[in-house]
Amino acid sequence: RPTAGGGLWVALVALCSLFNVHCASSGSDEPPGTSLGTFHATALLTRNDCGAGVEAPTSYEFDFVLSQDDTAIYWTQSGTTLVGSVDDEDATWIYQALGQADGLCTIQREQVFEATLDDAASHSSLKGTIHQDVAPTTGASCSQQTVAAGGSFDNLPCAVGYVFSATRK
Repeated sequence: RPTAGGGLWVALVALCSLFNVHCASSGSDEPPGTSLGTFHATALLTRNDCGAGVEAPTSYEFDFVLSQDDTAIYWTQSGTTLVGSVDDEDATWIYQALGQADGLCTIQREQVFEATLDDAASHSSLKGTIHQDVAPTTGASCSQQTVAAGGSFDNLPCAVGYVFSATRK
């Protein structure tokens, strides 16, 4: 039975491939703006009420590049760049993807990355949250994707959350 399940965002490209969609790439090997460096992060699961519909390991590690210009802060991972907003040390990035679970069920995933940078001058570390909301699109019939109907989601809509910390490599 097809489901919209698959891995929680370990890399943005993995999320895009789960949904058979194309993610915008930066079009360049270099992220936009002035580089703030490459960061290594560890994320710890804090919530998963989706069940097996979203593969959510209890912890995972990943690398990403941060860069910034006068108007935005950029998170680049696996060739995909998210444009975020920053206010002093607080930054937010939002990523959305649609996926077709079956002919009647289209599921939207929205991931919000929120982080606090250690200070406005050095940006050598950050801590934050990754929150993913998973929900059928308006008018979609997705009840067959729940465990009660033989699918893999415990609940729809549902959410998965992580806390993470990252340091510049």
